[in-house]
Amino acid sequence: MIRAADSDSLIWSEYSEEFPGIRSEEGSVRSKKKAWGLVILSWLCMVIAPILFAIVSMFLLLVIGLSEDMSWGITGVMIYVLMFFILIAFLYIEGKLGSLWKLFELPPKKKAFVLIIIVSVVDFLLVVVYTIGYDFILGPPGEIELFFDPDSANNPLILALLFTSMSIGAPLVEEMFFRGYILDSLRTIHSDAVSIISSGLLFGLMHNPFFLFIGDFYTIGSASIGGFLYAWLRIQTGSLWPSIACHFLWNTTIFVLMFA
Repeated sequence: MIRAADSDSLIWSEYSEEFPGIRSEEGSVRSKKKAWGLVILSWLCMVIAPILFAIVSMFLLLVIGLSEDMSWGITGVMIYVLMFFILIAFLYIEGKLGSLWKLFELPPKKKAFVLIIIVSVVDFLLVVVYTIGYDFILGPPGEIELFFDPDSANNPLILALLFTSMSIGAPLVEEMFFRGYILDSLRTIHSDAVSIISSGLLFGLMHNPFFLFIGDFYTIGSASIGGFLYAWLRIQTGSLWPSIACHFLWNTTIFVLMFA
């Protein structure tokens, strides 16, 4: 005797076989939900874990007698080490480690060089236009204080730590995560355009995830512009190196302008 539930399942199975498009559409929806679930989960881990780690790290370093700025410099470098291992964990779980390493293959040098210059110039121009528009509509963006003690700007070790996190840690780890893991995860379920926009917005939000309470929208917008361009560059070259180079040039330029 067939129960009602079994009967419904049998009818649905026969219906699905007659109309295979229904089954493929259902699988596509399920695949999208899973992919987005992993993307959001990894993004949250990349936001929350560093914050919790920073709280503990700062407390311990201050307890042993280091200054606030030295403690923050060390913590900043260690945060990118933590983020790297979080990324590796997600890649390992999903069996994508091999695909990420392939993105470190060198692209055609001439093409990559030209595109790096174009993207860097366009990035600068768009951020200038964005800054002018933001200033006109919402007023000047808030200034960010890098140091607790202004004299720390003259400390070579603290500056070296800041450079390491800004110009080495950020370009490497953030590009691997956003232009490697997230971008390619989204490209399996969306078009390149949707993947570029989505990964770029997530990149921007990561630079100030608590914008409703702290700071303003400016950093999110300026970072998102870079996120869109770097994602496009990654797709065009098939390699992470060009986007890493652009990210390095951007952050290093900011570092030099701040402390030159």
